[in-house]
Amino acid sequence: MDADGDGFGAGVATSSCNPIVGSVLVDGDCDDNNAAVNPGASEICNGIDDDCNGLSDDGLVFLDYYVDADGDGFGTGVATSSCSPIVGSVLVDGDCDDNNAAVNPGATEICNGIDDDCNGLSDDGLVFLDYYVDADGDGFGAGVATSSCSPIVGSVLVDGDCDDNNAAVNPSATEVCNSIDDDCDGLIDEGVLLTFYADVDGDGFGDASSTTQACSAPVGYVADNTDCDDNNAAVNPGATEICNGIDDDCNGLSRRSR
Repeated sequence: MDADGDGFGAGVATSSCNPIVGSVLVDGDCDDNNAAVNPGASEICNGIDDDCNGLSDDGLVFLDYYVDADGDGFGTGVATSSCSPIVGSVLVDGDCDDNNAAVNPGATEICNGIDDDCNGLSDDGLVFLDYYVDADGDGFGAGVATSSCSPIVGSVLVDGDCDDNNAAVNPSATEVCNSIDDDCDGLIDEGVLLTFYADVDGDGFGDASSTTQACSAPVGYVADNTDCDDNNAAVNPGATEICNGIDDDCNGLSRRSR
């Protein structure tokens, strides 16, 4: 009997001297309800023994397919061997995060703390620089450096700030006379201190031989150094010369009575 009309029959043979309608002379059909299955058919990938040789999908090329959940062309997990493509699976495995299409062996590594290219390393091959917290926003940082392959908000590449709470104090600042190390060189008021002279007698004129350096006049000191007798308040360059045998006005001359 050839029930599916494919030219191949099956079942018990009937001997006849005349052709029998619905029957053929060739047997061997392994599925006589499917005309595509018979000994003359070509084996196709469908899990069926199409050519009735006792094997399913024999002679076909089987490949390993991996589930590609994120659709990036790279799969992961246990392979499924198939002679035809599997929907949602690909031939290439190695995806280390199959829920993120931006992460796969073909991706370019970017600075994000993630192993983008699935080589087992995060941010590898990128340039890392040392960043220092710049609390006062003056362009100079301080403290322990943080190595990063991308800029860090609130941090800069230059350290050396000796007071990161004062934007006027940093290695590029100009030293001014204020008792502060403005330029962070370890010295205070270097090159800008003024010289003041002791004014023992309080007449506003100082003694050139008794000096101190400061930003502003300390108590008991003045900027003038022309007092010729700093123990006598009546003697100074601003005094009026009187007849007393003393150089009252410190001009180097004294008036004597005749």
